[in-house]
Amino acid sequence: MDQSFIKECFRDIKECSRYVDYINDSLCFFKESGLPYRQLKKEIFSKQKIVFFQRLWEINLAFFLWDQGLEIKSTTKGPDFSVEIDGKTIWIEAVSP
Repeated sequence: MDQSFIKECFRDIKECSRYVDYINDSLCFFKESGLPYRQLKKEIFSKQKIVFFQRLWEINLAFFLWDQGLEIKSTTKGPDFSVEIDGKTIWIEAVSP
């Protein structure tokens, strides 16, 4: 994977390599979790900064939900994620400018 685009997005941040590693680890997490890995990977490397940062927000949200002990599910259409809390399914759409 060409990581130059990711490095460009974080060029003003001192420890840019940590973010490159974070993105790579995130892609692995999505792939292993059955979340929409191919689409995420395609959009992360689309060379469109606004799309990159939108997907980064989805990644951060997914990690937050997972860290709370929630099982994250996703479908190819509709909101980004669903979680089940107290027997109720909650759909979550990550929105950013």
